[in-house]
Amino acid sequence: MAKLVTMVAMFFVEWVRMNYRNPLMLLLLALLAGCTADQVNMATQAIGVYNATRTIEAGSGSGSAATEALNIATPTSTQTRQVAKLMTQNTGNAAVNMALPEAATTMTPFLLAVSCHRTSSNELPPLSARYIATNASGQFTGALNGMSRHPNNRCADVSGLSGWSRVGNVLSFTATYRSAQSSETQQRRYQMTKQASGQWLFSSGS
Repeated sequence: MAKLVTMVAMFFVEWVRMNYRNPLMLLLLALLAGCTADQVNMATQAIGVYNATRTIEAGSGSGSAATEALNIATPTSTQTRQVAKLMTQNTGNAAVNMALPEAATTMTPFLLAVSCHRTSSNELPPLSARYIATNASGQFTGALNGMSRHPNNRCADVSGLSGWSRVGNVLSFTATYRSAQSSETQQRRYQMTKQASGQWLFSSGS
């Protein structure tokens, strides 16, 4: 019975996402689907990033209108939970494990945003100001760039985080993005640096 309830809840989550894109409804259904409080908090941050991104890129109008006009995708509840789970993984590196809970506040909405964009250069507003250090180097391109067969109205999955290392206040890892529709994959190598404020920001991308 419990499995059936979960399946129905997940189906309803997808139905609401496709038809209404209502963040409050998504969060409520995420709770019904078994998300923890931390995962719901991360989902809230991600939703805020997307609403702001759509509004800025559209220039005017509501976030949902901008999404429809520009065909910008929104992550599903399953994709959001997957990233939240990756934030709690045991990386096998004690120093990385210690930093991950702090860095997750920045990593979660950033990775979700990248997974939904097809940008070919540093064009991820307002992420540049919020999650990328002002002196950052390299490229922060959308994961859909290079996935020629992936539909624009779907986000890629953040399927894995690997290659972890930490030297002092610098955290490095590789993110793998995968298209569930075309099976194409893209990898991005990132560095994050802990700022004097205590916040972790992306300092390098490739």
